Amino acid sequence: MKAKILGYTLRDGQLRIVGSILDPQVKRLIISAFTQYGKTQAVAIGVLLLVLEPVVKKRIIFIAPTIDQTNIIRNYVSELIAKDPRLARLVDKPGHASVEDLKKEMSKKRLTFKTGWEIVTLTAHGAGEEPGKQLMGFGGDVIVADEACLIEDEVYRKRISRMLGSNPDAKLIILVNPWH
Repeated sequence: MKAKILGYTLRDGQLRIVGSILDPQVKRLIISAFTQYGKTQAVAIGVLLLVLEPVVKKRIIFIAPTIDQTNIIRNYVSELIAKDPRLARLVDKPGHASVEDLKKEMSKKRLTFKTGWEIVTLTAHGAGEEPGKQLMGFGGDVIVADEACLIEDEVYRKRISRMLGSNPDAKLIILVNPWH
């Protein structure tokens, strides 16, 4: 089965990923698929579909091990927003609807929407710092850890798992490659 969502044709497995993200009963989701499967893109699509929901003041946090890997997520999100007029109109800064403008806006690590949603992108391993220290103080309603097998276990235990706070509806999405 295939379906076109936000301008991309998704295969059956990717559709299951998006459906799981949209399912309020799914609080913990581990996605294990090979490189180039499209798991990061499917998660970006699912999360942006959440942004279209009429729920106010929710925070989505994307975490990747390195800046380069975080940039991959930022680029997917920026391109998806720029291609979809509904999402582009929701961006809190007028005139920031082109892909390049959105990439610049997201390079600041935070993108806000008129509905109160926000997307924050962080790296798990800061240069020269205690691993995961830069994650302290952040919490979210949807936490996405991309390339989670490359994030140190200590960072996950001490920082990422605590980012869910006491919110019983918080969703944790972990993306991994099956060889780790």
